[in-house]
Amino acid sequence: MDPCEAFAGRYDLGAPGDPLQDEPRLSFLRALLERYSIHRVLDCACGTGADLVRLHSLGAEVHGSDLSEAMLEQARARLEEAGLDLPLAQTDFRDLSAAFEDRFDAVLCLTTSLPQLLEEEEILRALRSMQSVLRPGGVLVLTQGLTDLQHRDRLRYAPVAHGPEFTRVLVMDYGEERWEVTAVDLLHSGGETEVHVDRFRYRLLLADDYERLLAGAGFPEHELFGDWELGPYDRESSRRLIVVARA
Repeated sequence: MDPCEAFAGRYDLGAPGDPLQDEPRLSFLRALLERYSIHRVLDCACGTGADLVRLHSLGAEVHGSDLSEAMLEQARARLEEAGLDLPLAQTDFRDLSAAFEDRFDAVLCLTTSLPQLLEEEEILRALRSMQSVLRPGGVLVLTQGLTDLQHRDRLRYAPVAHGPEFTRVLVMDYGEERWEVTAVDLLHSGGETEVHVDRFRYRLLLADDYERLLAGAGFPEHELFGDWELGPYDRESSRRLIVVARA
């Protein structure tokens, strides 16, 4: 069963419009390409493909993959609309070498995708899989919104979109090893409101967890950043966690 089947068609309602107009995200990807000399890149949790469009616009050779066929359907539609023909594969990022023979300068696994694996053994398997398709010296890039600060403060509600036709509120529940995000989508049309509720469970991964897991997966070095501008990660104040590990 595809856990994203119902959500995929609404996913982009939280960030509508042309992905090339999202300057913070575009600048982040541009900085990655320049800083780490990235030319050939795999987005192994590409979702609806917004970052594929951005990376292509920046001159990268882009490949995309995702386990969710529903998400890939949205990605194909987005690429077709943009006039792009980029390679997409439906595959599990725990077994990337089965789908990709060549090596990449970078593998991206963004937007809290890795923590969807709830067991550490599976996370280690995924990290080793991602390393297996990196060239020597290539980089793995992971991003998530949950930080040490947010976990400490236990932020409960996060309104992420609101307009005359659509509202999305995220509701967070925190445990010791896992946390759950409930996405409440409200579609306003014709004087009525249609409500959709989707729940997603994640492994709790913070800065110290990534340091331990990356070492266990055989990555010799890594850096932690705390914002789209690649400023250093601060456990007391950063509101984003970005990990760049070198193969």
